[in-house]
Amino acid sequence: MLQKRLILEWWAIFSLACGFAVWVANTTWTHYIDNLLLDSAIPLASGAPSSDIIIVEIDERSLNAIGEWPWDRSIHAELITKIAASKPKVIAYDVLFIEPKDEHADRKLALAVADSGKVVLPLQYQIPGSDGRDIDLYRPFEPLTNLAARVGHVGLQFDPDGIVRRAEIKSAGSSLPYKHLMEAASEVAQIYNISSPATEDGKVLLPLLRRHSYQTVPAVSVLQGELPPQFLKNRLVLVGATAQGMGDNFPVSAAVGSAMPGIEIQANLLNGLMSGRFMREAAAPWSLAVAIGAIFALMLGFWHLSPRSNLVISLLMLLLLAAGSWFGAVVGRLWISPGPALMATLLVYPLWGWRRLSALNDFVEHEANRLSSVSDVPRGAKTYGLDAIATRAARLRLVLGELTNRQNFVEGVVGAAPDAIFVIDETGKILLANNAARTVLSENLEQQFLNELLGLSVTEELQPGTEWQSPAKRVYILGRAELTATNGTSLSKIISLSDITAIRAAETERKEMLEFLSHDMRAPQAAILSLTHTPSGSAMPIEDLLRRIKTHAEKTLKLADDFVQLARLSVVKPDLAEFEMVDLMREAADDNFTFAQSKNIKVIVHDDDSAHYVLVDGSAILRAIGNLINNAIKYSPAGATVDCYITRKPGDAADADMVICEVKDQGPGIPEIRLRNLFDRFGHHDAQATISAGLGLSFVKSAVEQSRGTVECQSSAEQGTTFRLAFAAVS
Repeated sequence: MLQKRLILEWWAIFSLACGFAVWVANTTWTHYIDNLLLDSAIPLASGAPSSDIIIVEIDERSLNAIGEWPWDRSIHAELITKIAASKPKVIAYDVLFIEPKDEHADRKLALAVADSGKVVLPLQYQIPGSDGRDIDLYRPFEPLTNLAARVGHVGLQFDPDGIVRRAEIKSAGSSLPYKHLMEAASEVAQIYNISSPATEDGKVLLPLLRRHSYQTVPAVSVLQGELPPQFLKNRLVLVGATAQGMGDNFPVSAAVGSAMPGIEIQANLLNGLMSGRFMREAAAPWSLAVAIGAIFALMLGFWHLSPRSNLVISLLMLLLLAAGSWFGAVVGRLWISPGPALMATLLVYPLWGWRRLSALNDFVEHEANRLSSVSDVPRGAKTYGLDAIATRAARLRLVLGELTNRQNFVEGVVGAAPDAIFVIDETGKILLANNAARTVLSENLEQQFLNELLGLSVTEELQPGTEWQSPAKRVYILGRAELTATNGTSLSKIISLSDITAIRAAETERKEMLEFLSHDMRAPQAAILSLTHTPSGSAMPIEDLLRRIKTHAEKTLKLADDFVQLARLSVVKPDLAEFEMVDLMREAADDNFTFAQSKNIKVIVHDDDSAHYVLVDGSAILRAIGNLINNAIKYSPAGATVDCYITRKPGDAADADMVICEVKDQGPGIPEIRLRNLFDRFGHHDAQATISAGLGLSFVKSAVEQSRGTVECQSSAEQGTTFRLAFAAVS
């Protein structure tokens, strides 16, 4: 029911907004913003002014030099004659000669126009005409109309705001029998070879450039012969008034100068006819299509996004519509009015917000009444809202606060438990988990299936007492309890995971220690006892007997010492400090000097004469290196060499340099079966080998890792054994 209501409201608002856009498109509401964008785009879309266009202006200087307006027509005749002498392509003379005046002057003007053969003259028209006529035409006086190369009108269109933005040129739907003066000039100059840019009603947007964009010369300069003879040759010469007070200045947009003489407006039109850079106006249906598309996009966003996001996309849509219309006009020279779309966008957001606010108000009231039955807040509880919605929200806050307190109490009890606890529904989906549970599995547990997280099938039953090992190699034992309703229906299950890793590790270590004590520690003691029971008549010399007893006793002592040192590492925090690695290596070699001499083995420390400082537990690392050198001496043949290397390996931008310590012997190598668990505390080793081998290497690994280093081993029968320790260098 709720979903159906939302869909109906969505379509109702969408339809209302579309109807509003249609209504706006038929009003003048948005003309201001439309014209503002259009006026700023036109100069940028109109290209550059043609250097072939020259305006001969009747300016203040010319009036001061020649006399007040109107001039005698003989002056116009002289001006035309002097311009024509330079052989321009056309002379568009934007001065009306409708009524005959002085016969002599009129004749001179007619002869000048006839002799030039390139003069285009303007006419006037009035729509509707007098006495019921459709149009009244006011042509130049006879025979001037017939002598001119062409005659054309100079009609401009004023928008409702009084600004000139359009001109009327000849088109299929035009009622004018004559073309525009600039169309006529284009034909005379033989440059008009494009199709008409006008709409069916003959209107065309003027490609206006900023004021003073075209070359101009005063009329008096032409009359007095101040121009070079070739200056006007092959140019398009436009003659017209620019002086203030002559009534030939028209209001234009502020983007191009606010006011512009008619002759300069004609020059812009001629420039557009030459370049073809007219801006096309899209028909009204296109503007409505843009508006409907914008409304639909917004409504889709309103359906899926949050109120804040909806506000952002509404503002972005307004910006996109305005900017898109402007860029389309500048780049594509296509003007699509954004007004209806902008107004519809401004309507849609508050409409949708109002409906959502109303729905939210109803929901809050309903939920507050429903939850009051399960909380301690009565329906008449006092709240302090500023309006109806705030009042209902405050009451709901009180109800939810009471329920939240209860939930926090339950979660606090569960969260304080040291074991991982999960509350799951009948499908195995996690409803609630404590902090310990998130530590064991992951941070985001709600709505996930516990069986899948534990690596079990979805249908597998979670049985109490089941042991589970985590990816971090921790061992847990599973506990289970069920919550049931008063009618016996199962509501949910509580699953606990208790960490028994330490218990299992202690059990394993106890078994290994018992095996170690029962075998490795007993073996030398049994050997000593057997030697003390040697018969008195035995042939073994007393010195040999004592030597053997001493050897077994030393083995037992070494094994016990290694055991104690290894146990110490597991309980004592490492004392990290800066040590020079070469010094530690040399000290460890010195500690084994006597043992090396007894086997005629040389221990050589190789370094690069540089100091290599590392942050380690000095005593533990010294003992670890000593163990490795001792083992190397022990397993190397007499006369061999034990090589100890200290090198520095450069790190990259993210990692520090590494100090590498290597101990390399010339022994027979370590058996493959021993390599498998070389560093285990009670790992396998050859019964005939030195007893302490397993504990000594386990100590090496523990000591190196406590000092944040790594240890590796490479061994073969041909090349001996090499142990490599690596520590981060201290810069």
